[in-house]
Amino acid sequence: MVHGFFYGVILVAFALGLVGQWYYRAYRDLLLMVHSAEVLFIGIVGWYSFGPLVLGPLFALWLSGLGVIFIMNRFA
Repeated sequence: MVHGFFYGVILVAFALGLVGQWYYRAYRDLLLMVHSAEVLFIGIVGWYSFGPLVLGPLFALWLSGLGVIFIMNRFA
């Protein structure tokens, strides 16, 4: 139950972050840095709460975020 809520909050924050990133899509390097720091922060908080169970989903979230940033930058 707690894991589902944690991952749900992560996905909602990720989706809201993409909306915010759309406005700054021309600044690819800034977006990559902010996205990586965001996922790293969530990973640190998640590690102390749930342990290594968060690494796989966060890695997938990080990779998908990088892909979306590169696609948005291509159309900027």
